[in-house]
Amino acid sequence: MRLKLCVAIPLLGMLPACTTRETLKIVDTSCTAFKAISFAVPSKTKPETAANNYDTPATTSEIIEHNARWDAICIKK
Repeated sequence: MRLKLCVAIPLLGMLPACTTRETLKIVDTSCTAFKAISFAVPSKTKPETAANNYDTPATTSEIIEHNARWDAICIKK
């Protein structure tokens, strides 16, 4: 009995090695939750001038960087 138990325990330990593990699928929903950012559009009553910028240079560069990242991740090629 003791010999059978000594043989059975290592064999039982090898059983999980025979199974194939399923690869976890990661679902990225960020492309549906976020979108590309558009620039500010001047209105007809308040046009954009040198004194009245709708988007600052810092805002413009951040919009361009965000949209480039979004395009790289979310646009299907």
